[in-house]
Amino acid sequence: MRRVERLFGLLVIFVMMSALFVPMAQAAKPPETKLTVGILLISPAEIPWSAAHLLGYKNVVEAIPEVDFNTLTWTATTDFSATAATSAAESMILKGAKVVFVTAEDWCQAVNDDLAPRYPQVNFACIRGPVAKNLISMYPKSWEGFAAACAAATATVDEPNLGLLGAYANNPQVASNHGACAKAFEDAWAESHKSLPKVAMAYVNSWSSPDEASAAEALAAEGSRVVAVHQDSTRAAEALSNKTPMVWVIGYDSDWAKFTKPNQHVLTSVVINWTDVYSRAIRGTLDGTFEGFKWNPGMETNAVTLAPFSPKAPPVAKAMAEKYIQKLVSGWRPCGDDEKMWAMDDWHQCMN
Repeated sequence: MRRVERLFGLLVIFVMMSALFVPMAQAAKPPETKLTVGILLISPAEIPWSAAHLLGYKNVVEAIPEVDFNTLTWTATTDFSATAATSAAESMILKGAKVVFVTAEDWCQAVNDDLAPRYPQVNFACIRGPVAKNLISMYPKSWEGFAAACAAATATVDEPNLGLLGAYANNPQVASNHGACAKAFEDAWAESHKSLPKVAMAYVNSWSSPDEASAAEALAAEGSRVVAVHQDSTRAAEALSNKTPMVWVIGYDSDWAKFTKPNQHVLTSVVINWTDVYSRAIRGTLDGTFEGFKWNPGMETNAVTLAPFSPKAPPVAKAMAEKYIQKLVSGWRPCGDDEKMWAMDDWHQCMN
């Protein structure tokens, strides 16, 4: 009996001691006060796509003044390959980067296959890449912005001739944005007209190319009165700045009116706010809670917004945009559910 009592007493002591150590084991990692961040840019900082990313990062840095940030950036200039990008990222890691943002979809598979597994102590965020424990896949529902902007464009023209200008015909970013644009344009035009819109398209096989200007000129020559652009640069808007009659341009990434002079033909732009995903990646790195996930919000969180409309645009255009924003936030989808939009590789899939 005494032996049983002794064993019971030891068991009680063991349980009590274990309880003392549990809180210590579960205690959160003290947040870092210094952080080296790497950012790989596909285009110069003054180009709208890169400008939007750097603004999102700047917003996070300003929101965490207690952290000393060391920022490393690399911009692709002549070599746009994944090999060059991953080499630049590895150089950043060797210099102490704990989180690396990769702003080109073309580089993300290499990050997932090579860098993320080789450097598990480093966190990554990449455009539409795979998701892993230390890898965020980031891209918002920018197609919602294109749907609202292109619906608004119907209020600015007498002839429903829409031009679509993009980098790659079969890229899911471009296909979903152009598909939502074309479908919403058709839907909004049908509210007060019986005719069907005419849609023309041009692709330049590059995210930023001098060919954008001639492609935009060709669309205008074919009769497009509105050109919705999915490119990193504003060359198309610059090429169409003095057309008579006016050819409206819908920009992408940032507010193109801030990058183009003259700019009154820029109807609006689909603006991406990257602040939330940069914040989640950076804060997770600082406190040790980083987990890979798919970041794909839309207009309901203001991750996607429309830039101010041109002063030349009729008030009804803005009203039409607001109408379609409310439709989107309420669940209306121009081409199917969100997963279909994420995977779309041909804008015509929206027109079926």
